[in-house]
Amino acid sequence: MSRHVGGFRGDDDRCGAPRAATGTAAALEAAWKYILIASCGLALGLVAVIVLYAGGARALGTHYSPEWSSYTHLARQLNPDGVRLAFIFALIGFGTKMGLAPMHTWLPDAHGAGPTPTSAMLSGVVLSDAAYVILRFAAIADAALGRPSFSGCLSALAYSRCS
Repeated sequence: MSRHVGGFRGDDDRCGAPRAATGTAAALEAAWKYILIASCGLALGLVAVIVLYAGGARALGTHYSPEWSSYTHLARQLNPDGVRLAFIFALIGFGTKMGLAPMHTWLPDAHGAGPTPTSAMLSGVVLSDAAYVILRFAAIADAALGRPSFSGCLSALAYSRCS
């Protein structure tokens, strides 16, 4: 006797245990792959935020509110090397969370092996939030460096000449 309730599959022996708790070895591998790769990506994203915050201390003072508008308004006063480094860390870190190639190795496994509601949450919320953060860092990098080609070439991984 089987019953389906709210995304959970319950059998008489399992008493409504979530499908992920009783999944296959491939699902377990996908879960660990997601946890390890996404955690490393978020750690690099945190480094990007810290580098940008530390770089803003010179231009905005030692105690300031790190708002995107403050960074873009005073972008020319930020250290260009620090902004480049912060953007590269943000692109790699949040790009890993977003599933950008070549940091996307977790993406097919996690979406294929995970429950449908979890996959929908990853696609609809988490991935778009990471893209938003990358775009914010790109706007600051473009304003600080005075040329949109730096972040554009790195973001698109363009093969054209980026000067």
